[in-house]
Formats: sequence, C-alpha cells, structure tokens
Amino acid sequence: MKPIKIIIISFVTVLVVGIISIAYAKWSVRSEQVELNTLTVGCLETSIVEGESISMTNLYPIADSEGMNNKGYTFTLKNTCNDPQKAQINLEQFATTQSFDASQIRFSLNNSAPDYVDALDTMNPVLDNATNGYILTTDTLNPGVNYEYTLKMWIDENVTAENGANKIFKTKISLITSYGK
Repeated sequence: MKPIKIIIISFVTVLVVGIISIAYAKWSVRSEQVELNTLTVGCLETSIVEGESISMTNLYPIADSEGMNNKGYTFTLKNTCNDPQKAQINLEQFATTQSFDASQIRFSLNNSAPDYVDALDTMNPVLDNATNGYILTTDTLNPGVNYEYTLKMWIDENVTAENGANKIFKTKISLITSYGK
C-alpha cells in the first residue's frame, strides 16, 4: 500500500504543479516596448546684447557718490522661448600678477546700494581661467521680455596709493540659465 500512496501523492503533486504552470503561462502578461522612447524638452535660449565695457584704466579711488554717477556697463537679456527661464548673472574674476582684491572694488547693479564685490555670494567659475566667481543676481526671465542691467564698478575711496598702484581688476560677466522659474 505504501508504494501506491507514494505514486498517488507524486501524481497529484505533478498534476497540481502542471495546472499551476499552465495557468501562470496562460494568464501572465508579457509585453515588450517596440517603439523608441522620445523625450521632448522645452526651449532654452537666452540672447544677450552688450554695451560698452567698463574701463577702469588710469582710475583712482573715488567715493560711492562719484562711482554711482559713472556710465557703467549695460547689457540686455531676452528669453526667446515660450516659457520662463531662471538666469544667474555672475561676475567672474581673472587673476593677474597685480590684481586688486575684491574687497577693494565697489559695485552697483541697476543702481542698487553700493557694496564690495567680496560681499557677493561666491560660485564656482564657469569661464576658462577664471579664478573667482561672484553671483551678481538671479532673475526669472519671462518670454519675449527684454531685461536691461547696468553694472557700475569703481575703486573704493579707502584704497591707498600704495595698495592700489599698478593693479588690475579683470572680470567678465557670465550667465547661467535654466529651464523654469
């Protein structure tokens, strides 16, 4: 009797496993992607129109009131896309053998209260050979709108002749834009 029980149990086990396997194969779903994935990204384009550069040649230390009367460097940004863009406007410094320290240079962006360049938040420079980076401002550029900026820079009135003679403050504006607000 024992061999018959073993055969029946084995047969029932094989039958149950077979039924489960067939049911799984019948009702399980397997799908494959046939088409290519496509990714659509919105427009990300900003144009910049520059004015005359700031020239600090043969300058001497001046008071903030005089510095604010300077012509400055004017540039315009325009978002040429249909969606808003976030813009980060930076001032990047390049080292020279005789560089002014950022704490000796004053600035004003769009007639803001004068401040020292080294008071700005720092950032990692993105321009080749730039040694220091400062964030002038961040702004949201709405589509089709022109945003005009004027940057004025001057040597702080407290810089002495010994500390300021034959020095250079070499900078460029850089712009980092990203999609969205």
